[in-house]
Amino acid sequence: MYKGKPLTQALKLTVRVFFKLPKRTVKEKGDWHTSRPDLDNIVKIIEDSLNGIAYEDDSQIVKVEATKQWASEDYVIVEIEEV
Repeated sequence: MYKGKPLTQALKLTVRVFFKLPKRTVKEKGDWHTSRPDLDNIVKIIEDSLNGIAYEDDSQIVKVEATKQWASEDYVIVEIEEV
């Protein structure tokens, strides 16, 4: 958990979302998760959730890199950098 003061500079947000591949599914389409939920909606929830905690306001985010793909387990990696 982040315990510092909210960042105040321009920021780059990197979000990597991993979905557990269902056992009944054959991985024919590669590593990318191309079904719902939409990646932009996931990123927006993360941006809003970190308002006032990791940064003062999500308007400080000037660059976003995001992916969603299959993995052995569900998890999310969020990185925030000052630019």
